[in-house]
Amino acid sequence: MLKKILSTLSKTNTSPPFNPGSLGDPFALQIEWQPLVKGGSNFKTHSLRKIHGQRMEFRSSIGMYLFSSIFILVGLGVLGFAVSKWISGSPDLDGPAKYFLPAFGLIFSAAGSFLLYSATIPTVFDLDHGYFCKNHKKPERSIDPLKLKNYATLDQIHALQIISEWVSSSGKNSSNYNSYELNLVLTDGSRLNVVDHGNRIAIQQDAEQLAAFIGKPLWSGL
Repeated sequence: MLKKILSTLSKTNTSPPFNPGSLGDPFALQIEWQPLVKGGSNFKTHSLRKIHGQRMEFRSSIGMYLFSSIFILVGLGVLGFAVSKWISGSPDLDGPAKYFLPAFGLIFSAAGSFLLYSATIPTVFDLDHGYFCKNHKKPERSIDPLKLKNYATLDQIHALQIISEWVSSSGKNSSNYNSYELNLVLTDGSRLNVVDHGNRIAIQQDAEQLAAFIGKPLWSGL
């Protein structure tokens, strides 16, 4: 969900073709090597953290918190300004501005809140319980964890996959950058996204550490 908001003003092109045959696993030829989630950020949004010997999590970076907070604060500031003008009966807030400013404030604060909510979704690898889950709901509290979105047992994971995506935005303040996507490749050939951000070195290091932690191969298409 986070990627959908970040990519609303973007159009994307995939990275140059990669030869999965070089990985030495026939299964790599049967899966998709195109981006699983379109768009992405141009900064580091998450970092891998070892909670204890049997659990690792991806946590939101300071940059992600700041990015979300800017939307919230700008929105609340504009909304507060509009409300204060309403209460004081100021003629400054008249015509289209009477409706535009409150709407602008609400949209920005809501977008920032949604970004923050999406960015703080727990992304967990748990060896004790044998699962991966990227969901606000805890699998331990679910009657049937397999019905949860973005959930898989560790036995279902065949490999980890890293791919890059060239993101090109249009407009006056256009920018172009690479976003790097870490996915799980499941035994049925489907994929689950773990993280997607713009720091290549960080995502490579986190992926290597995670692959060693869960005992699965890392397939890098970079």
